[in-house]
Amino acid sequence: NAAAYADRFVAISEASKERFLRHFPHIEASRVHVIHPASRFQAELRDITPERPNHPILAGGQPFLLSVGTIEPRKNQRFLLEVYEIFRRRCREPLPLVLAWGANCARAAVIAASALS
Repeated sequence: NAAAYADRFVAISEASKERFLRHFPHIEASRVHVIHPASRFQAELRDITPERPNHPILAGGQPFLLSVGTIEPRKNQRFLLEVYEIFRRRCREPLPLVLAWGANCARAAVIAASALS
């Protein structure tokens, strides 16, 4: 267990920290630090009202894994999908993986298809 060897952990919110500590109760809470991500949104975009996702995975209230980012080689999405496929084979009830990748959708589909084939 890699968590046993880490000096500290970083969570992006108090909720993430609490969930992490529920999954790893042997980790001391003082070793988990919350560092909120910085926003790069322009001020005029802050007034937009977000829409609630209506996809069954997102609206169902069940846990899922989320990957957010842009599609580019340095982000290594192919490796994420390869590891997720191993995870799916090893788990009786694996969590679904939701991909929120900002880029060309066709490129995302090619990466996903090639990694999972």
